[in-house]
Amino acid sequence: MAPESWEKILKDAQAITGTLREVAGDDKEKQKHAIGVSIRVYRLGNKLTMEELAKRLGVTKMEIIRWEKARNLPNKTKLELLRKEGIIG
Repeated sequence: MAPESWEKILKDAQAITGTLREVAGDDKEKQKHAIGVSIRVYRLGNKLTMEELAKRLGVTKMEIIRWEKARNLPNKTKLELLRKEGIIG
């Protein structure tokens, strides 16, 4: 696939994950899932390993794993970091 195609796929995936977060509302389980999908889409779209993303964000690989698998919800500070980095909206 051409690089332009990957950019479109990433943009479309980010739009879908934004919709997921809107639909989640106040439901913590749905929020965890939506954020996890957003992180994974961002990471794979930017060809980053979990280790690379963790290092970039100053967190552990285990945190990335827990977020992507919707086991944990990032705390407020880490949510702000994810927003600042453009990983979540």
